[in-house]
Amino acid sequence: MVGGRTMAGCVGAAALVLALVGCGLGGRTTDVGPSTGPTGTAAPTASIGATAGRSISATPGPSASASATPSPSPSEDSLHFASDRWGFECSVPIGWPLRTEDTDDGVVATDPTGVATVRCTGSNVVEPQTPAEALADARRRLEEAGVTVSYRHTTRSTYAVSGTDAQGVVTYEWAALGARSRNEVAWTYPASMRDQLDPAVTTSVREFRTGDLSVPH
Repeated sequence: MVGGRTMAGCVGAAALVLALVGCGLGGRTTDVGPSTGPTGTAAPTASIGATAGRSISATPGPSASASATPSPSPSEDSLHFASDRWGFECSVPIGWPLRTEDTDDGVVATDPTGVATVRCTGSNVVEPQTPAEALADARRRLEEAGVTVSYRHTTRSTYAVSGTDAQGVVTYEWAALGARSRNEVAWTYPASMRDQLDPAVTTSVREFRTGDLSVPH
């Protein structure tokens, strides 16, 4: 998200699981529950700060899967990227073509068919908001864009909102809020891919590590 601009994504069945998610500022999010699969070993990490606007591969090596179908095991089928500017670390499905935002706001991964997208972004905060206030703004923005909001949730430092538009495109947005900056994970994908992508959406929130949200970047 930059200055309120957000592309969002939604999780269907995993939305109820994600209701348990909390986020400590400047650290890894808490575990979302027993049905999300094993944590396993840490996935490979690549820096994205020096390649803003360029296309880069999300595949760490020749042995990695090129499939667009993520497995429930995040350690095997997700790849972590660290933002030099924002300090966050996010997880995206291995094999999804990856590029950094032209404005150095974060990273975008798109599945090989081009219909599903996940964005991990950061933005500075002008006026701090409570999670409830930020959720209300996000819900209003999505509804104005034609999305029927079907899920919303807040914790002491995060919010999540999701819904589906008239074309059957699912949206899901999760954000961690701080005094001077915020980090966000946003998904968009067809409702027909919900079961396929639920594990990846859950992993992207559960394994997200925020940057220092107490300072601007």
